[in-house]
Amino acid sequence: MARLLLAAAFLPNIIRAYVQANYPLSSQFPPVAHVDTIFSFQFAPTTFQSDSNRLQYSLVSGPPWLSLDSKSRTLSGTPGADDAGEVSFTIAAAGSAGVVANMDSKLLVSKDTGPKAQGNVTQVLSKAGQISGPRTLSIKPSSTFSISFPSDSFAANDKSLSYIALLSDRTPLPAWISFDSSSLHFAGTSPPTGSTVCLPACALLPISIS
Repeated sequence: MARLLLAAAFLPNIIRAYVQANYPLSSQFPPVAHVDTIFSFQFAPTTFQSDSNRLQYSLVSGPPWLSLDSKSRTLSGTPGADDAGEVSFTIAAAGSAGVVANMDSKLLVSKDTGPKAQGNVTQVLSKAGQISGPRTLSIKPSSTFSISFPSDSFAANDKSLSYIALLSDRTPLPAWISFDSSSLHFAGTSPPTGSTVCLPACALLPISIS
């Protein structure tokens, strides 16, 4: 009977232990890696969902040039000329009680130099309202805002680009921020928080070249 009660006491902890893939790497639009150029990408903290406060990350498979730092959730490395093309790998997340979840992922390694950001972000934000830092726009509660970036914000050797916008941690924009990719225009109404809020830092990304 004592053994039965002991097993029953541990059972709820076992049931609660879980780790699962939550936010695919492809939805975070990791940057294209370039040959002979240092690559670094920190995937979002919501990539995996777990009952554990601390997850341990590792690469189960992948190219020799790619490594993963578990503490910072950062993929990094320098691909060579022979690595050009699509790269497949698996990220493993280990939680409590030895529970592990795997996420199959891909990266593109290009021989092209890729698009380059240009222009003055601070100048663009200052036209939309009061700024409290080089890349931070302060907005009062329940206030509308409108931000348009120039069409030449990225240089891409005369190649056409398409765009997507995410928060700086690669998670989706909140519902109160809209983005028009054709005009590089952000708009919305800040939440009624009762105090001045700061527009979350956004990553405006060129995602394809044609």
